[in-house]
Amino acid sequence: MMGWIVLAIIVAIECGMMGYSILQKKNIKIERAVIRISVFGVAVLAVITGIIMWNFSVIGMYFVLFLLAIYSAVILIKHARRRLKVKDYKAGRTIHHTFQMIVLLGFSVLPMLLFPGYKPLETTGQYKSKMVNYTWTDKSRQETLSEIPEARNVTVAFYYPAQYKDGTELEANETFPLIVFSHGSFGIIDSNSSLFEELASNGYVVCSISHTYQAFYTEETNGNIKLANMDFIQEAFNATNGLYDMAQEKKLEAKWMELRTGDMNFVLDTIDQKVKEHSDDAAFKRININHIGLIGHSLGGATAVQTARERANIDAVVVLDGTHVGEKMAIKNGEWVYNETPLDVPVLDMRAEDHSKSIEQSSQEHVNDHTLRIAEASKAVTILGTKHMNFTDLPMFSPFLANKLGVGTCNATECTKQIDSIVLQWFNYYIKGNSALEIHDVYEIN
Repeated sequence: MMGWIVLAIIVAIECGMMGYSILQKKNIKIERAVIRISVFGVAVLAVITGIIMWNFSVIGMYFVLFLLAIYSAVILIKHARRRLKVKDYKAGRTIHHTFQMIVLLGFSVLPMLLFPGYKPLETTGQYKSKMVNYTWTDKSRQETLSEIPEARNVTVAFYYPAQYKDGTELEANETFPLIVFSHGSFGIIDSNSSLFEELASNGYVVCSISHTYQAFYTEETNGNIKLANMDFIQEAFNATNGLYDMAQEKKLEAKWMELRTGDMNFVLDTIDQKVKEHSDDAAFKRININHIGLIGHSLGGATAVQTARERANIDAVVVLDGTHVGEKMAIKNGEWVYNETPLDVPVLDMRAEDHSKSIEQSSQEHVNDHTLRIAEASKAVTILGTKHMNFTDLPMFSPFLANKLGVGTCNATECTKQIDSIVLQWFNYYIKGNSALEIHDVYEIN
């Protein structure tokens, strides 16, 4: 909303100056300079007073306004020294100048329209958290998505309790369960940062994995930026649009799952080693490695389910609107054959409304329902008014992009709060042993 307000003000100011120039039939170079300096001053005050939130989306606009203010100051100095040359008035030149400035300033406001910024959700727990990133190299695996030969690099972000909200320091030996998160296709490491902070505030250490070359981008701790692999992007879009037969689909999904479960197992092994080596890093000092939960969005949810099958020390799993593709073992008579081995871990399967309907209308038992049937404990939850991207922070971070990628009709902020609350309750029950578990089959966001 703020981006549109700023754009409207810019257009109004530029058109107002143009109209004044045309009515007066003169070049208003001095007046423009005064107005541009004043606009920059008001913009600075808007940040200071909190009217405009300072973040990456406004930097471009403020940079342009600053340059215009400097240029205007030079004009006023030249005018004061009687050295300013002013061209003769021409209506066409005035209109052309106005159009150029609207385009320039409008372009600088574009990030505000795409990423309007939002106030981070207040956490409900008793802890303040901190965040730290690491990039680790898995020397046992060769990178398969890079154009150059290299070992597989995996970047992770840790959110961990640092102190109590009242300022009290943690006990030296105070530790917390570990939650490991896997994003969806083209996701990013902080795709669900509101959830990470909520869990950390309630006494969990959260590790979010950036699956290099499957993430939209990965920023490694040395500053390197690695974008999503174009072949993977094409494969994912083709699969989403149903362009592969079942055999091709199974082959691709197996390839994706091998990379992702490899990342998650590598991260879990690395964390386990650092904890047992008594690493001095604050994040590892706070981890109770004996209690672990896994969670993921979309393909990341499938990763969580499959990794839980491969490790004996996982206490609980949460899938955020994902299909459990790793449970599809083979194809027989044109139908999927699923894994029949019991899954000895509790699984919470959270579904967008449209995904839930497609599961209900499946011609054979859907793979997600099959997983829940053979799991130690399970629960399917549908959030009405949601679509796929509602299970990330994107609808709050960028409503425009979320609408393009798939977002429902529910209030984005309230939806996120509800999802975070359900996830927290699931982990509290199955990891921390809380006595109450009151999760409904269906939720409607008011």
